[in-house]
Amino acid sequence: MVSITEADNFFRNHLLKEKYLSFTENERSSALSVAQTDVMTAFDTENIPGEYRQLLISAVAEQAIFLLLNPEYLTGKYDNISSENISGSRRDFQDDPSLLCRRAAMIIGKLKKLLTAEKSDTAEKTPEIVPATITINRG
Repeated sequence: MVSITEADNFFRNHLLKEKYLSFTENERSSALSVAQTDVMTAFDTENIPGEYRQLLISAVAEQAIFLLLNPEYLTGKYDNISSENISGSRRDFQDDPSLLCRRAAMIIGKLKKLLTAEKSDTAEKTPEIVPATITINRG
């Protein structure tokens, strides 16, 4: 779990620092909790190696500020409509709905590539275990 301290530190040099800090600690903490769920749902694993912790913090923090600034994604008012005519009789929907902000999605993509590469490296380095065979000659 990304702590509020880690997220606050991430925003120390961020362009949206003032906006982020304008929210109460409780609001920031709640957004981080939801953002953590959003980000971790994008992975096939729940174990992110410690060496990638900063990327994880970045993705969660970016998703948190996105949710704080766009509450319609939390309340369900986001309906994935890409266009609508004046009378409302025709609506076009986007094909690939995502509740992740673009920055978080970009970081998640990078982290997925790193994790995939790490898994393939580990698979290559792990020796195959072959069961021992014993030949028994009966006379």
